[in-house]
Amino acid sequence: MFSLNNGLSQNIQIQALVCLLILFSYHPSVAKTGSDDLDGSMIDTTNSSKLKEMSKVYKDSFDDYFVGKVVYPDWFQISDFMNYQEDLSETLESGKKGMFFLFTTQGCPYCDKFINLSLKDPDIVKKLQKDFISTGMEIFSDVDVTDFKGEEKSAKDFAKSVGVQFTPTIIFYGENGEKLFQSIGYQEPERFKHILDYVSGGHYRTQTIREYIKAHNKTEYKPSQADDFVGALYQKAIAERFFEKNITNFIRDFDEMERPLIVLFEEEKCQACVDFRENILPVRKVRHLLKKFQVVKLDANDKDTQIVTPSKEKTTPAEWAKSLGIQRLPAVFFFDKQGRQVLKTDAVLRQKRMVYSCQYVLDNAYDKGWSYQRYGRFQEIQKKQAEQKEKETEAKKPE
Repeated sequence: MFSLNNGLSQNIQIQALVCLLILFSYHPSVAKTGSDDLDGSMIDTTNSSKLKEMSKVYKDSFDDYFVGKVVYPDWFQISDFMNYQEDLSETLESGKKGMFFLFTTQGCPYCDKFINLSLKDPDIVKKLQKDFISTGMEIFSDVDVTDFKGEEKSAKDFAKSVGVQFTPTIIFYGENGEKLFQSIGYQEPERFKHILDYVSGGHYRTQTIREYIKAHNKTEYKPSQADDFVGALYQKAIAERFFEKNITNFIRDFDEMERPLIVLFEEEKCQACVDFRENILPVRKVRHLLKKFQVVKLDANDKDTQIVTPSKEKTTPAEWAKSLGIQRLPAVFFFDKQGRQVLKTDAVLRQKRMVYSCQYVLDNAYDKGWSYQRYGRFQEIQKKQAEQKEKETEAKKPE
């Protein structure tokens, strides 16, 4: 047992004890009741309000279990013939800097949020329309398109050829179809404004997007809403439960690995990192899947610790993070038992996408040539079919 400092207020002592009791009562070997909230909170009981309050790090969080509806803004230009080579040529002749592509799929909550929040911001609309022609694409569409080289293919093959793994994916194209910038996931309005300035100003030639946003982001970091003492205990409990303690030699002989590997990159004073640690990792579904992985947490700015990567290279976490081209933190990288990187997401990552990402790796879906998004779509179809079958079975039961 631990002892509390006599100097702590009685209120802090009570909060600390309540926090620890909640955490320990939901250890996998103890918890028998309750269910996970879809908003990513750790537990769902009448006593969880304090834990939810302290773990809500930023207001712009959302539940990715809702079914998104993709309707492109009316100022998007969807050409009748979808000849992107011609469209780009006309765009550049008009004095604009290129084309903005938004790759989506119906049902995607991240797409829905991006379109209905970020793309409705008047400043963003003004900037996009000034420098780019914007268009959208359903990544599973069979409609014929002509790419920037003049080659005809289906929209889904075009999306695959440009490396679309998740939706939404945004890509800016410049002269001769040059890819100026590509990023995955939901982009908050403030971040997307930075991205627009980054691309329009040509900063991609000299800086990474992480470097650019870090230099221009004025959002003040706000630690957990809990008292510092309670928050520290909560973070310690999470770290002890999920992460390998020895990161210096965390890469083992991948010929003998029994579990695939997850590497989580974070940094200090990262609000999104704290949110991911407090609201996503402890969710029961995620927690159970993580048991099937070796999980390592690294500081993306650590220039001192020596590690060996899955490709057997000696480096530091900071050097490795830079070589991986991480755009934002936290970033989650998945490696199979042979040490191959099979999936990565350096984007907003909520509960369902984290669950499906783990399952994607455990099911070896990458060996089938499937993208994450195709796998997620397949899982949703299977789920809906099972629900429909269950309803039909219930309907047939005699009253």
